[in-house]
Amino acid sequence: MFKVIIPALGLLGLVTVGARAPSAAEAQPMGWHLTYEGPVAKLAYGVANSDQLVLMLACDAGSDAAYVWGAVEPQASSVVLAANGVATRAEPREVIDAMTGEPAMETVVSMRDPAMRAFTRTGALTVTGDAGAFDMPADREEKALIAQFSDHCGGARA
Repeated sequence: MFKVIIPALGLLGLVTVGARAPSAAEAQPMGWHLTYEGPVAKLAYGVANSDQLVLMLACDAGSDAAYVWGAVEPQASSVVLAANGVATRAEPREVIDAMTGEPAMETVVSMRDPAMRAFTRTGALTVTGDAGAFDMPADREEKALIAQFSDHCGGARA
């Protein structure tokens, strides 16, 4: 009988340890991350090195405009629809994110918009989504990434 019970308890212990949910300490934190793909800079708010993104801004060097993708969008007066890469004055359209299959907004925002200048200066970006408006703040290191992104896009510094 012990030949069966002891291995079974050991197996149950391994299954319990392997199946436990990650603790808050093990959860990956969300934050601002900057990457470059050739001439394009991408500033994303989400989990580093994953497809778990809340918002991504992307721009070409010196373009003065950033394409916006995500479940939220900046609260900025210059946000316009991005249709086939062309900015138009219209409501943002909902698109399906190819990586997640989730609804996402595709818009363009001017880096000279007062909200984007404030974002560059303070590191806090007010966004709007299904949950309403809220701020996505940045720590000191992330503020430096935001400033680099802004400089790359055309220098939105006030």
